[in-house]
Amino acid sequence: MNISFLVDGVKYASAVANSTGFMSFNYTGPWSSAHTFEWFNSAGLFQYQDVNQDGLINIDDLNYMSWIINTNGTCALCDVNKDGMVDIYDIMLVSRDVS
Repeated sequence: MNISFLVDGVKYASAVANSTGFMSFNYTGPWSSAHTFEWFNSAGLFQYQDVNQDGLINIDDLNYMSWIINTNGTCALCDVNKDGMVDIYDIMLVSRDVS
């Protein structure tokens, strides 16, 4: 999967994740909390989802995603990184926004 990132809306890098989903990058520009940083792939910006559609991004979303993985169920919203499968990488993305 091709992955890139934006800093303040400007594309700075593009890399290809390996077969395990790992990638690395170097950003050497100035940094502060006022900057925005967003990952995206060919499908667009990653969207951290309220996968159970209850209006919140919380532990219930992570539990729902775990249930989907464990039962081999389907959930289009759970495939947060749009790589065609629901896995731990999707759970990690959602967990960043859990409130």
